[in-house]
Amino acid sequence: MKQAKQRVVAIDYFRGLCILAVILNHSMLFSMPFAYLSGASMLWTSAAEMFLLLSGLTLGIVRGSRIKDDFKNLTLKMWRRSAYIYLINIIIVSLSLLLALYFTSHGVNNYILGELPHQSGLSLLWSMANLSYGIGWASFLALYSVYMVFAPFLLYALRSKFWYTVPLVSLTFFVFNYIQPEVFGYASNFALWQVYFVMGLVLSRFRVSIISRAYSLNRYMRKGAATTVLLATSLILALNILLNFNISPYVDRMVHQGLIPARLEAYYIQLLQHRSRLDIMFMNSRTGVLRPAITLLFLAAAYILYQRHKQFLLRQTGRYINKLGSETMWVFVAQALAIPLLAALPLPRNVLTNSLLTIVLVTAMWQVANRREILVSAKSYVSTLKNSYSQAKYNYLSRYEDA
Repeated sequence: MKQAKQRVVAIDYFRGLCILAVILNHSMLFSMPFAYLSGASMLWTSAAEMFLLLSGLTLGIVRGSRIKDDFKNLTLKMWRRSAYIYLINIIIVSLSLLLALYFTSHGVNNYILGELPHQSGLSLLWSMANLSYGIGWASFLALYSVYMVFAPFLLYALRSKFWYTVPLVSLTFFVFNYIQPEVFGYASNFALWQVYFVMGLVLSRFRVSIISRAYSLNRYMRKGAATTVLLATSLILALNILLNFNISPYVDRMVHQGLIPARLEAYYIQLLQHRSRLDIMFMNSRTGVLRPAITLLFLAAAYILYQRHKQFLLRQTGRYINKLGSETMWVFVAQALAIPLLAALPLPRNVLTNSLLTIVLVTAMWQVANRREILVSAKSYVSTLKNSYSQAKYNYLSRYEDA
């Protein structure tokens, strides 16, 4: 039980880091240079992919072991959850659209993700209802509501002897969408992101055996495997930064200052010539066919580092990060409305204002994550006031009757 609890804490911690990275990336207009800490949407994987993977992993851990014994009841629970998220998505899309229309009609810069609709009236309502139209910084809610509809059947299939058909079908959809995205139409987004959700479900099915197999290795093999994962992740991350971040001026400056030899700059220029080929495999508007593999590698590296420094991480940052990780949906909803409002403020864009706006945003999301504690405290305070009033009234009436 202790190990199971620790794994849940680890997942909450990773989810908290992912939602924090999502917030910084979405608010890139005023979160620079802090958004670089989360990759600034230029890495070969991102918090978005990791977040969906962790969502599937969490769902599989919570529901997977009981899906065959209580399929009907768990299916209804997941479908109710899907309907709930669907309604929240419609509300957030509607509010985001109203904000965008207000900004554009009043000559204010519109920093809401997506385009204004070309249709109106019932046609627009139908497009929003069937999820073919969306706007705002919470579009993942639509994806998650759809995936939750299919989740019971995927979890059930993963518990059968033909479990391997689930990842095979998922990868087939993903690769076919990579080759012929026009076939899927507006559903291309669903075909793209489902692979990460399914990967999480598959990991939840085999997580115990994977961890047990890793710890069954002798100390040297386990240490060697961990070192290999960390080195591979570091090399890929370094290569990614060299190719996708504009560091050519810095390289040229270091050559002129004699900090690095000119030959290294020549090698770097040759590397940049292969950028388009690597981008097709890893980026390509996030449809890079090797992105799922990089996401799994980064997750493995993050898990190894977390296990090595768990006590320090939880002691220094756990209170904040884990709270965000346990309330990701409400934080995700809140940031979708908070970011365009903060971005619309007529402030100069410099390090000072960026820092202030980022601090305000992150602090506000912390308060959203703590909403339950705030509500409990408020209810307790109101209850105390009522009890004090009742007691004072009783004492007054008692003195009046005695008199």
